[in-house]
Amino acid sequence: MADLFTCARCACLYPTCCRMDPAHKGVCFPLSEPERRRIAPFAAQHGLPDHDSVETSPVFLRAMKALFPGKRELLESLFPIPGEHAILPIFPNGSCVFLGPEGCGLPREARPWYCRLFPLWVRKGKLDRFIPEECLIATEAKTLGAVLECLDMDAGQAVELYQALCRDWGIMDSAAPEQP
Repeated sequence: MADLFTCARCACLYPTCCRMDPAHKGVCFPLSEPERRRIAPFAAQHGLPDHDSVETSPVFLRAMKALFPGKRELLESLFPIPGEHAILPIFPNGSCVFLGPEGCGLPREARPWYCRLFPLWVRKGKLDRFIPEECLIATEAKTLGAVLECLDMDAGQAVELYQALCRDWGIMDSAAPEQP
C-alpha cells in the first residue's frame, strides 16, 4: 500500500529536498525549460514565481558531474561558469515556495522530474536509490521495491521520469536502462 503522505511528513521534519539551508541553494537541482513551462500556470495562479536563478558554481557542477558520469563536457556547456541556472524558488528560510502544510502544493504532473523521482536515480544503467538520513522514504522504505511503493510508482515509471529528466536537459544518458 502506497504511503502518499511520506513526503508531506518528511517536509515537516527535515531540511531535505523541499527545505534546505538557504546557503546551499546554489547546489539545488536545476530546472529545465519544459519544467518551468509546466510550473508557470500553477505559479501564476497562486502569485508565486515559477523559478529562481542562481550562479553556477564549481560545487554545483561537480555534483552534476557525479550524477551524470561521462558527461563532463556536455555539463560544462549546459552550465558554464560564470553563468546562472534556474531552480525552484525558495523563501529566505530555505523552504520551496510550493511547500505547504500537507507537502508539495504543485499537482504531481507539474512537479519537476527530480522532485517526482527523488530518492531514486539511475546509476550504471540500473535503477537505484539515494539513502539520505533526513528522508523518510529512504529511512522507512528499506528496499528499492518499498521506495517505489511509497512513491506509488513502478520501476518502469521511475525509469521514464529519469529519461524525461535527461531528455529535457539534453543529457540523453546512455546508462539509462530501457523501460522494463
